[in-house]
Amino acid sequence: RTFGVRMERAVQNAAAIAKHLEGHRGVRAVHHASLDSHPQREIAERYFGGRGPAILAFDLEDEAAAATFVSRLRFIRYAPSLGDIATIGLHPATTSHRQLSAEEQSELGITPGTVRLSVGIEAADDLLKELDHALAG
Repeated sequence: RTFGVRMERAVQNAAAIAKHLEGHRGVRAVHHASLDSHPQREIAERYFGGRGPAILAFDLEDEAAAATFVSRLRFIRYAPSLGDIATIGLHPATTSHRQLSAEEQSELGITPGTVRLSVGIEAADDLLKELDHALAG
């Protein structure tokens, strides 16, 4: 019964995070269809009113930066799966895609510094503060 409300909130949070991270020091790239910089932005605009999904990814410098980032998360849970009402972070190169070679990961757009977030329904400001804290490491 609450799926629509939960999904709307998660999508709004993901867009706020994507926009916030796009200019963040230490973040090399942000991958979310709500951003003007995304290659499928026009498709998202046409079919989803410019909104993207509740999942986004961003690239940090390297695996060490990604490891530092996830170690500094306080209330965003680090988990190897996605999808919850709470925001979950994961490092695909060492979890969901670890069975693939570095070349295969690269072909999928996964770098050693890629972090993926499945965004939940928490207050967007709390999520942004959490990400800023984790990126400050």
